[in-house]
Amino acid sequence: MVKSVEHFRALRYQTIKRRARLSESKREAAIKINSSHFFIFIILCGAGLIWGTHLYVKNQLPRIEEARHDALPRGRKLIAELGTFPPAQKHGELNEYETSPGKGMWRGVKDRIVWEQEFQAPGTKDEMQRWYFTKLSEAGWLIWDPSAKSELQTQWCMPPWLLTIQHNVVFDNPPSHRFVLVLEWMWRFTADRCPLQ
Repeated sequence: MVKSVEHFRALRYQTIKRRARLSESKREAAIKINSSHFFIFIILCGAGLIWGTHLYVKNQLPRIEEARHDALPRGRKLIAELGTFPPAQKHGELNEYETSPGKGMWRGVKDRIVWEQEFQAPGTKDEMQRWYFTKLSEAGWLIWDPSAKSELQTQWCMPPWLLTIQHNVVFDNPPSHRFVLVLEWMWRFTADRCPLQ
């Protein structure tokens, strides 16, 4: 009777030990499986993100092309409508060029057009600044970054347009100066970015 109780206890102990080893090996196998599933999930998410981005850009291309096609004549007209500070004279030809981001998913997509025109004007740049401030404010343009105080340039925005007045050269005798109007159309320049917060 004593042997059978001890024997039963020994069998029970072995069974518990075997179950513990089995559950530990199952746990290790489950961890290995879960780890490999996690890495597969991460890889699939990354591939899905890249593919989704590619599809998004591909879907946007016709819209960008159409908007860019419309912006070309509008930009030429707009820079002419902005006019020039009355005594100013054009100094050189109007430059027009298209650009695209250098890297990332938008590489090669022409989503920005730039028009540049240089002028020479008698008087001080402050007179010219006041004239443009009045003209642009009346037309609905906003100063892009109200906190920026620059002697070199002033930027105005009306998305998708950004106008920069660059102050180039100042002459003292007689007082005169040169400035450049830079008008930019940007596909991704939206109303929430004007004015700069």
